[in-house]
Amino acid sequence: MLARALRRIWLLAALAVGLPLPAARVEGASCEHSGRDAPHLLVFGGWTVRTEWVWHWLQALHRDGFSGKAMGSLCAVRGPQLASFEPPDIDVEGLAAELRTRLDEPGASAPLHLIAHSSGSFVAQRLLQALRAQGAESLLARVHYVNLDGDGGSGARELDADLVARLADVRAVFARDAQSGSESANAGAMRALAARHPGKVRLVVLDASRSGCQPLARWCLHMVPITVRPHDPARFDLARDYGSLGAERPVQTGYLSSPSGRAADSLVPSAR
Repeated sequence: MLARALRRIWLLAALAVGLPLPAARVEGASCEHSGRDAPHLLVFGGWTVRTEWVWHWLQALHRDGFSGKAMGSLCAVRGPQLASFEPPDIDVEGLAAELRTRLDEPGASAPLHLIAHSSGSFVAQRLLQALRAQGAESLLARVHYVNLDGDGGSGARELDADLVARLADVRAVFARDAQSGSESANAGAMRALAARHPGKVRLVVLDASRSGCQPLARWCLHMVPITVRPHDPARFDLARDYGSLGAERPVQTGYLSSPSGRAADSLVPSAR
């Protein structure tokens, strides 16, 4: 705890005087930075998802969702050990300071894509609150946030109205199997998030009719925002759904092609 606090103070002091910094070393996050001018992609795994699984998802998403284009930063943030992310076990304040140092420079305009699944939404939203607390106004204005079947949160984990207004774009995503009428586990939370911020948060519904999930298998559908076809038709399989993406189990990218107009219950294809 002391080492974390000292590093946070050092990062903020370095930011103030413009000192160069080494590669990111933040508890719970693994980042690669190559420049400030290209888009930046940060992904947040759900409950107990390991860093290496999140990296696999990140790499597949970068390849298929962003066409493998050069990125200024790639960050994989592991999942919290408790679904509530209480108490926090990932250094979001340190990550916020790192991002400010690397990306919040005069003239920087590249977008930041934050994509968080399940309980990873609590981690991402704490990060956004930390950026606000640290005064990163211009950085927040470049954030495109996607909440994948997570939660809008409350208190220190909340995506509140002030944050929503500061961000470039917010999407709330869940999956629905039109054939069975089944929906992913946190569909209600995603609807509630969009309803709290009408016209500001876009609701995106992924078509899960080809997911292979059994009727009413909401935890299988919970993984459709990660992979078009989850491994277990009855529930989630975190290691394989994150860590074994490929031709047979493609990474989900449908929410990236969602219409960019008004907030809507927009059905988009779940296939690549």
